Amino acid sequence: MPKEDLKKLPPEERIKRLKQLEEEKKREIEEAHQGIRESEEEIKEERKWKEKVPIPEVAQDTLENLSEGGKELLRVHKGVRKNAPKEDDEKKPSKIRKQGEGGLEEAVEKEKTPPLGPAMMDYGQQQAAAMNIEYTLQLSRRPVSDLYKEMSDINRSVQEKGYLSSEQERRVEYLTGAVEEKFKAVEDARYSFSEDAARAASLTQQIGTTMQNVYKKDKGSAFEHDWYKGR
Repeated sequence: MPKEDLKKLPPEERIKRLKQLEEEKKREIEEAHQGIRESEEEIKEERKWKEKVPIPEVAQDTLENLSEGGKELLRVHKGVRKNAPKEDDEKKPSKIRKQGEGGLEEAVEKEKTPPLGPAMMDYGQQQAAAMNIEYTLQLSRRPVSDLYKEMSDINRSVQEKGYLSSEQERRVEYLTGAVEEKFKAVEDARYSFSEDAARAASLTQQIGTTMQNVYKKDKGSAFEHDWYKGR
């Protein structure tokens, strides 16, 4: 009921109605607090798990039940081959064993792995980038409220210390990227925001961008901030 309508009620009825509204607000607040507590517990459990296994695919030992992206990620991280070695191949003696003493050194030289050239180094960088993209996509599946809370915690810590650590910088990049993925999904009509979620996503992106712009410009900023605080 609008405030204007409440004013039109008799005092007794107005008090009764206001008390009802007060009780409703109390219930809403208690439900919100309960939801926050439950969400915080979920976040704690998820963080504990992710500290042990940052990327779920990495926890597996085989390529079974993985997407193509997950399979490639596991191959890069653990060196899992597409096909297991055949028993016959395992029984084959190495080339070095067949060599006589005179040709042993020559055989060893042939078996040596050549140094990585620029092409292989580029390939390694591409694989690392693929892993980062995969992790960002994994992160984008978390609720916006989780991303906002973690970004806010990092921002609070950075403001207290006066600088952005390398680890925090990586987390900010991941979180910002995850929110951007959510926005892309909304644009593609694959996802929809509630009003509160849209606001939280926008704030998360703004906080992340601000931290990157302020603290990433000068790596010596940590010294300057500490000096200002008298540390």
